Amino acid sequence: MTPRVTPYDGEPARHAARGLRQAQAARAATILGVHRITLTFQDRLICDTVQARLAVARLVRLHRPKIVFTTAGSGVHPDHAAVTDIVVHGVFYARLPKWEELADGGVLDGTEPHEIDRLFFGHCRMEPAWSGFDFAVDVSATYAQKLESLKVYDSVFSGDQASLIDKYSAEDRYVGSLVGAPDSTGISSGAAVRVSSTSGTNPAPGVVCRENADWSTHPVAPARVDRLKRRTRSRRCIGVYLLKSPSFSRLLNRPPVGMW
Repeated sequence: MTPRVTPYDGEPARHAARGLRQAQAARAATILGVHRITLTFQDRLICDTVQARLAVARLVRLHRPKIVFTTAGSGVHPDHAAVTDIVVHGVFYARLPKWEELADGGVLDGTEPHEIDRLFFGHCRMEPAWSGFDFAVDVSATYAQKLESLKVYDSVFSGDQASLIDKYSAEDRYVGSLVGAPDSTGISSGAAVRVSSTSGTNPAPGVVCRENADWSTHPVAPARVDRLKRRTRSRRCIGVYLLKSPSFSRLLNRPPVGMW
């Protein structure tokens, strides 16, 4: 089961008594069919520290994902920018050896170095809109499940934030309209995304990529290929998904060492 890692429990929640948001998070994880892991950072007080980076590095080493998905966060909440740095630096720490020679390295005892293939960023709808994205994933087949998992968070989507779910849906429909899919999620990449060649119809399932790619010899199921505009964005995120996806790893070939 895919681990879904959250750096904090979200307490205190603005619209709920203590403990309710955690219960809602557990229910949402069940709906999505993911294993939820909650770290011990304190909401509102998160800082990019060596200890926080090592906590993420330990999870990366234990689960050994090929791809890490996180969201791109910016704006007024200081936690969002802090978690961005924690995840990016933690992923880097995970691949470094000889932590036993450093005072704080004991956190990684019993683990082995692991280097991921790619680090990708999704958009947090509570943050400013993106001007573009690097590729999109068609989530139409599981969209009802996604909305169901969001709607359990009464502790978040209440009061002045009650309209956020509608904004989520509007953005997904807009991204979908750009790539010819009903509902899609735009993804940002920290490095170039390379595909096979120049024509054909067989990228990985659900992945909408650039035009002018040759999928005729690609060994995975068909999906739509559409034109996307590539733009560079900052590495900002909140939360992290650790995925082991052979389809993604075949499609999104590994970039030069030191890049994601």
